[in-house]
Amino acid sequence: FIFILFYLLCKEVHAFQQVRKKSSFRVRRRAEPERVEVCLNKHCKKRGSQRILNLFEALIQENSRYTQVCKADMSHTEHGCFDECTMGPNVRLNGIPQTDQGRVINNVKTPQDVANLLGIKITEDWTLPCSSEK
Repeated sequence: FIFILFYLLCKEVHAFQQVRKKSSFRVRRRAEPERVEVCLNKHCKKRGSQRILNLFEALIQENSRYTQVCKADMSHTEHGCFDECTMGPNVRLNGIPQTDQGRVINNVKTPQDVANLLGIKITEDWTLPCSSEK
């Protein structure tokens, strides 16, 4: 009896593997965000959010993207930010000004982080152009 169960199980596994080989899985590319908001309030600014804003602007311009980049407008909240200060710099994707809608991404610190959020590939030695630094 156990032998029969083992045989049937092996047969099912083999059939599944054959179907899996025939299927073509497509990797969906993450859509480019339409709007990016960077928190420039006290805690995020201390952690380098102004540089992150400059990185977004430079990468978007360099790669001819149509993403809108701006300072986050969270004036409707108690602290005027995303209220995730300890995890900054914080960025919100596809948010609506003065609302809590949109996806907040924490700890955005490197050019690679910014490029990944925009769906852009950059080399590890990519640096911010001199004219973009403020």
